Amino acid sequence: MRTLPYKMAIIMLGLLICVPGMIAAQTAEIPQHVEPYSWSSGVYDGDVGPSAKTLLAESHTVAIADAAWLRLQFDHAYLGRNSYITVTSLDDGASQDLNTSTLWQWQYTSAYLNGDAVEVRLYVGPHDEDVFIEIKEVIVGEVPGGPTPLTQCGPTDDRVPSNDPAAGRLLNVGCTGWIVGRGLHVTAGHCSGGSANVLQFNVPLSDPTGSINHPGPEDQYAVDPNSKQSVNGGIGNDWGVFHVYDNSQTGLQPVEAQEDSFTVKQDLGPPTIRITGYGVDFNDPTLNQTQQTHSGPNAGSSGTTMRYQVDTEGGNSGSPVIDDATGEAVGVHTHGGCTTAGTGHNSGTSTFNTAFWDALNPAITITAQPVNPPIVIPAGGGTFDFDVSIINNTNISQSLQAWTNVLTTFGEIIGPTLGPVSVTLSPGQTFSTTLTQEVPGGAPAGQYTYIVNGGSFPNSITATDNFLFSKSSAPTSAPIFVTNATNGTGGWTVLDTKTDEPVNSGGWGELSALQGEEVIPQAFALQQNYPNPFNPSTTILYQLPVAENVRITIYDLSGRIVRELVNERKEASAYSVLWDGKNRMGQTVASGVYIYQIQAGEFHRSRKMLFMK
Repeated sequence: MRTLPYKMAIIMLGLLICVPGMIAAQTAEIPQHVEPYSWSSGVYDGDVGPSAKTLLAESHTVAIADAAWLRLQFDHAYLGRNSYITVTSLDDGASQDLNTSTLWQWQYTSAYLNGDAVEVRLYVGPHDEDVFIEIKEVIVGEVPGGPTPLTQCGPTDDRVPSNDPAAGRLLNVGCTGWIVGRGLHVTAGHCSGGSANVLQFNVPLSDPTGSINHPGPEDQYAVDPNSKQSVNGGIGNDWGVFHVYDNSQTGLQPVEAQEDSFTVKQDLGPPTIRITGYGVDFNDPTLNQTQQTHSGPNAGSSGTTMRYQVDTEGGNSGSPVIDDATGEAVGVHTHGGCTTAGTGHNSGTSTFNTAFWDALNPAITITAQPVNPPIVIPAGGGTFDFDVSIINNTNISQSLQAWTNVLTTFGEIIGPTLGPVSVTLSPGQTFSTTLTQEVPGGAPAGQYTYIVNGGSFPNSITATDNFLFSKSSAPTSAPIFVTNATNGTGGWTVLDTKTDEPVNSGGWGELSALQGEEVIPQAFALQQNYPNPFNPSTTILYQLPVAENVRITIYDLSGRIVRELVNERKEASAYSVLWDGKNRMGQTVASGVYIYQIQAGEFHRSRKMLFMK
């Protein structure tokens, strides 16, 4: 089929967009196609011995003629505990490292890399065995095909370039996503499907052809598909909330790297609305799907719907609806309705949508983190330790059940491996513990997801978190694998880290402490500070199973000591310490990421936190 000449297409689209009442969701999927590609690295064993080193095993260049950008799709891989791959653009030198954990988080793809050729290198780590990587296809970026329908409010597109650090580009769906507190990110519900898999920040200008360029992998974040909450119910009921994994290069979350986030409030009445996002632009192709902003009048927002005469285009779906006077977000942009004749208005979902507001302000937050990632279980089976925290974010008591499941390499659910356990938290309380999960030798090789859920067992989940682990090949050709294991049956046993005894279904180690009974912690622990990000102060929780000399120190990212919070002997117990965001001189520190570290005898642990002015 022949395409219309560019100028004729502009005229016809101009006629279409003047039709009154034209309403459309505003995605703009990035043009691409998939090409089959077959390459295997071969299988390698790592160096052994006390002086074993990481060795470069293979190097391979993937080149696709006329590609605007490339993204690799891996077929099978095993990287063990210490091996990794690097994928480097030959166009601009941007490079991404992927190990067992991050390759899984990226759903066996690479980041988006500019240019028509990338180099893949396989590094085999000490003592790893049977390491390999295979590529099965390449996702190839294309040059955009031309103009799209306009939803600007008047004869001219008045959007201008902007650089709000809290607003990002959501690919490959072609939408906008933005940062809020507690590790949450927001977009439109109709943007939240399977192709919403990468959130990018600090997006560069596009090419003169309109073909987008990508930031380096240090500014690209893989979306956690299990974290998505969304409703695609039309104007006023269209919203999405999601998490992303830590960056594969920096280990940071977007809120830490960007040092900014949107404050969300409920308000239908801001007189001036601003929309900041990544809409298409063929007036200036170099601005196509880069960050732009425009403000205009509130057009009668009410109930769960925001209405405004502000210029937007395809790709703006998911943008924050901003109170221009305060910079606070009052909703999420979802639909176009303005015309170039100046009629109509664009629309979004307001924060008065109850489900949306609840997703933005969860009553309970659960965090689950492996103690020593990446986790690779030997063929004969093994164990791993993990930290769990359950936080009551409200000023009233909260009761829930908590339990753990395992999502297998075949998509089956095992468990619960522990629970359900009844938990009651007083206002603002955090419950934390460290546990050990056994993995049986009969479990098949592959990638697994470990899931900690909170809610009403088994189907009502109000809070959840997860991390991954992998297992190498099983020792028998007919492994025993139980898919309905309960409380450790079938070899999936949860252990108390101190006693190595199975934890029964009645509770998690220190659960009785929630009822006010004083108990001695079973293991050393340093928990994530709360709140995080914070201003002006934050609380750090830690626990000691025995009396020890304790030192808790705050560092900046260059390793300089900012403040020493604790330096004394403490008896076995659970403790909290407040940091008021000030240095040793009593001066408030600059906004940014800080490291807090505990030293208690031979126990050392560090975590990151973000101070925001």
